[in-house]
Amino acid sequence: MDFFKKCSQDVYIAIILLAISVYMIFNAMTKMSSDAAQFPILILVVFIALSIGLLIKGIRDTQHAEKTGEELKGQMKFSQIKMPLVVFVFTTIYVVLVDLVGFIVPSLVFTAALMWFNHIRNKVVCVLVPVGLVGFLYVLFTFILSSRLP
Repeated sequence: MDFFKKCSQDVYIAIILLAISVYMIFNAMTKMSSDAAQFPILILVVFIALSIGLLIKGIRDTQHAEKTGEELKGQMKFSQIKMPLVVFVFTTIYVVLVDLVGFIVPSLVFTAALMWFNHIRNKVVCVLVPVGLVGFLYVLFTFILSSRLP
């Protein structure tokens, strides 16, 4: 158990990625036709192989640090990953809202909120860019590609 207390962050990340990959393969196999699931499963198998490589590297780094008594190199602090985590939460909420509400309103709010989060404070820009982007995508998918947006 002492191993997991001083474990490299790569080990935790690899375990999370493996769990997500296995879940996604299970979803692809149960919710998609076998033909449609081939490509996602292939990509996920590659992703699993890379995650296993990351897990092995993390275990080796942890063992090396224990043997030599050195600190683990390259460990990130929460302050370094706080902003990417906030963007990840924004994106997750956006994906859920697109599924529940549709494409247009969540996309407008998400784009404006992300711009505001990235310190763009010009209100005209924070309105025109999302409207222009969503308008362009609406025209592209609805009229040019003859496809429906969610």
